Amino acid sequence: MRKQVLSLCIAILFGAMCSVLFSPITPLHAQGVTSGAISGSVKFSGGSLSGINIIAIHEPTGTQYKTGTKSNGEFLISNVRVGGPYTVKASAVSANGSVANQTVKLGQNLRIVIALNEKVTQANAITVIADKNNVDVSKTGAQTNIGKEQLNNFPTISRSFQDFAKFSPQVVTTGSSISVAGKNNRYNNIQIDGSNYTDLFGLGSSGTPGGQASTNPVSLDAIEEFQVLVAPFDVRQGRFTGGGINAITRSGTNSFSGSVYHFQRNEAMIDSLIYTRNVLSSKGTLDSSIRTATGFPNFNERQTGFRIGGPIIKDKLFFFVNAENTERRQPIENIALTQSAYAKQLDSVATLVKGVLTNTYGYNPGVLKGFEVVRPSTKLFARLDWNIDESNSLTLRNNYISAYDDNYSTTLTSLRFSDRNYRFNNNQNSTVLELNSSLGDNMNNELIVGYTRIRDFREVTGNPFPAVTIRDASFPGSAIQFGSEEFSILNKLDQDVIEFTDNFTFSPADNHVVTIGTQNEIFSFKNLFIRDAYGTYAFNTYADFAAGRAATASMSFARSSFDPQWSAAFTAMQLGGYIQDEITVSEGLKVNVGIRVDVPVFPDAPSSNINADTSFTRTATVSSTGAVTYAATTNRLGLKTNEMPGSALLFSPRIGFNWDVNNDQSLILRGGAGIFTGRIPFVWISNHYGNTGVEIARLSLTAKDSVKFNPTIADSLSSNLKDPTKAAAVTELNLTGNEFKMPQTFRANLGIDYKLPGDINLTLDGMYSMNLNEIAYTDLNLGERRDTTQLGSRLPGGRGIYGGFSGRNTNPRFLDGRSKFTNIILLSNTDMGYSYNVSAQLQKSWSFGLDAMIAYTNSASYDINSGLSSQAVSQWRFNYVQDNPNTPTLSRSYFDIPHRMIGSLAYKIEVMPELTFKASVFYEGRSGQPFSYVYDGDLNADGQTSNDLIYVPKDMNDINLVTVSGSGANTKIARSDAAYTALDRYISADEALNAARGTIMERNAAREPWNNRIDFRLAADIRNPFADGHNLEVTLDIINVGSSPFKVVPNQSDALIRFEGLAAAVNTAGLNGTALPVGSPMFSFRDKENPYQYSDLLSRMQMQFGVRYSF
Repeated sequence: MRKQVLSLCIAILFGAMCSVLFSPITPLHAQGVTSGAISGSVKFSGGSLSGINIIAIHEPTGTQYKTGTKSNGEFLISNVRVGGPYTVKASAVSANGSVANQTVKLGQNLRIVIALNEKVTQANAITVIADKNNVDVSKTGAQTNIGKEQLNNFPTISRSFQDFAKFSPQVVTTGSSISVAGKNNRYNNIQIDGSNYTDLFGLGSSGTPGGQASTNPVSLDAIEEFQVLVAPFDVRQGRFTGGGINAITRSGTNSFSGSVYHFQRNEAMIDSLIYTRNVLSSKGTLDSSIRTATGFPNFNERQTGFRIGGPIIKDKLFFFVNAENTERRQPIENIALTQSAYAKQLDSVATLVKGVLTNTYGYNPGVLKGFEVVRPSTKLFARLDWNIDESNSLTLRNNYISAYDDNYSTTLTSLRFSDRNYRFNNNQNSTVLELNSSLGDNMNNELIVGYTRIRDFREVTGNPFPAVTIRDASFPGSAIQFGSEEFSILNKLDQDVIEFTDNFTFSPADNHVVTIGTQNEIFSFKNLFIRDAYGTYAFNTYADFAAGRAATASMSFARSSFDPQWSAAFTAMQLGGYIQDEITVSEGLKVNVGIRVDVPVFPDAPSSNINADTSFTRTATVSSTGAVTYAATTNRLGLKTNEMPGSALLFSPRIGFNWDVNNDQSLILRGGAGIFTGRIPFVWISNHYGNTGVEIARLSLTAKDSVKFNPTIADSLSSNLKDPTKAAAVTELNLTGNEFKMPQTFRANLGIDYKLPGDINLTLDGMYSMNLNEIAYTDLNLGERRDTTQLGSRLPGGRGIYGGFSGRNTNPRFLDGRSKFTNIILLSNTDMGYSYNVSAQLQKSWSFGLDAMIAYTNSASYDINSGLSSQAVSQWRFNYVQDNPNTPTLSRSYFDIPHRMIGSLAYKIEVMPELTFKASVFYEGRSGQPFSYVYDGDLNADGQTSNDLIYVPKDMNDINLVTVSGSGANTKIARSDAAYTALDRYISADEALNAARGTIMERNAAREPWNNRIDFRLAADIRNPFADGHNLEVTLDIINVGSSPFKVVPNQSDALIRFEGLAAAVNTAGLNGTALPVGSPMFSFRDKENPYQYSDLLSRMQMQFGVRYSF
């Protein structure tokens, strides 16, 4: 059915256009992407309604916009400056009048009705305007406008405009990440001044360039206003299937104004984190609890800057400049040592590990406590606005950022030495030119040209050393890690983005406003990314590490005929065109119908790997010991690495409406339906260019290869792994399907804006989204699924098997017999997945200075892959599965948040002429993030660990729980009824686990705890009695009042049960020391209270002091 949605939408759209084409003549509305519009009608009984002169004057700059009325008295002025105040004048031969103090919001159509009397010179004016509570007669789908009032008066410590996206009921924010309507934050489109400012490569959580350096994309002091667009049925808005963030920057005026500001916080302004931690005894039981309070020593963060704007030539040329410098210094706590139930075991083994590294290898991995990370940034913003003449205005702005961030992340399940830290560096420069032209009555043009240059690179800490992970039965589900971070050794990205957007708007008839436009983006990428460049090792036990006996080892490097730092360089384009008609069907009913087409283009071909085409598949046989042997076939793989998707036309028809039922804005019914075409992060496309197997060799070894740990670094490669005979033969492939299409979503929205008694504004929105093209990943080299192990046994829940077992180690089967390739990951499309969202919002303002808002949202989101990783193999392997990793089932998305409540209060009171107090509070309560319970180990022998969803046992007889002691030939395995008692207690305490007894759990079936957070701001505004317009503002922002705990599950999963291998022919793992049947899968469980860790900063109350002098 989904494949017919596009055709159906186009048919409905065509019918709608025909039905309204000859409708009655009434009001119009049209506004630009970076501007607003002013429209209305003139009532004049003393003469013709046609040709009455209309002038709208933007008082701060003297900018004038002129037009004339049509035969019915209607007028429209498009692309006017956001803000105000405006004075709108109407003049006929014998009468004139004006309406003053009007304000235009971003994307808003300001509607005015003016009644002229022939005998008087002052007009009687009735103004109908979207009031401060956002009742907007031009809105069709769900959207939220955030203006200066909210940006200046509500609490924030990050001072990022994204932080204010939380005011939208359809948005969920976590840190700097913004999820809209239950979609991946990478599917958003962020614009600043009409130009793309999205993290196009998709590596950072913020969705903007520099996100990995934790820098804001622009200073908050440079932002004028922004919108969160969830379902805009205006076809000019596109390039997203999540949401659109549309921001505009400040400009100068005829008055010089500015401010100097400083914000500061330190360890004294951060609350202690108090929690209870259960401690695991040497017997694996929880035998004591410790109440812990941790401070935040030596923390310091400051933000200092200034802004100034004013006239260069009055009424003609204006400037605005903002400069800001920030720095943050923070000590990092190793959460595994303070919150894990296995803290003692981890700390003890880590001490032994450091001893081996120091004494055997002469290497210092750094420290586990007291490591400080630094995060500085410098931002420079400049803007010029030029009123060229009455018909043309030009804006030129530039935004420059230089920043870096130390990344030393610690989690509950990973105890990491400080040599795992890496520094992410970012430099960016963005220039945008916008020309707005009036080409005569009812004809306007908006031209936007932009160029953005972004340079990112990583640096590792300490001396070069392989990345190492050590697991052990004494701390199941956890690990000790050290060495150079495997993804940061050779990691550099250059991006250049050129864009051209033009919107021509005209009115061919009194009730029609037509927009014809184009939006085109050209991307140039140069991506150096060679993971595991020093080698990456994994050990199953500490004893194995001490003996230098690795379970797996891997590395990648450029082949000898290529530069050792070879980069994947490619160009991509997304071209677009659209046409739209905004039609007024009757006085209160407005309809817009349009169609947009986007065309992704990939002009550069990746390298051709002949082996991918000519290699043969092989038939696998698994021996009783788990070894895999292959027999040749005559079937070729037939894969073309040099082919990219064709330039498909992606149509996005849309229809929207706004019906002012009573023509007084007391009840507005609005909505629409249509298709939205987005784009994926280009890192997913880059995987194809960078992993053809031609330039980069990849080596993956397992225990059967007798991997010996020898961390000698030579020529940036681990010499013992650089085995040309193996590396040249075996590598990874990433492919993009020939028919792959950028994401497309069908979205329908119905909304109501209703003014309740007492001037309370009620907003209701219901929305449904259905995937038409979404991402799917498969491993084309995955061996066939079999029902039984090599010993004839079956896995819990009937799970399929893809290789052989040798203890806890596995040997996966490969379609090509691993003669040439390891994983062959294909990116393709699926139409599986949907979401819905229902929200209700109440808003009210009181004349004595109090504003209030409350909203509730109920939603659900389903997909088969939430797209959480950057590498193709990670997208596939960490998509937790019940059975076949190539056919994941539809389940809740990682971005599924069923319940969310928000509320805000803002109060302003003038206690004396020179002193005003302002206070505001924002509350958010929401469901926790979903996560998955998986096995520690590779249960299905597909070669990937910790991606198999657990089977939840019904009772003690439904799982073989054991304890493991000793190692090597001295390993002892025995049944453990005590372990089941602990596991059963754990399952019963978790609602999702308990409901899944006797089945394999679904992906994201479990959920983190409910989160509550209250933020508060208090400000004192002190006016300078000796200088008019000068004032000093002192602020105190308090985030997370009361230190409400924020509990998370690291890596979106918890390895609850450890796979210990298959029962051997001789074993004592059964009841009372009897033998289990040969091949029975065995598991272990180490007791713990829950899988959560406290997010260190987000769980603490934090304060920030600010001072600002404005003039």
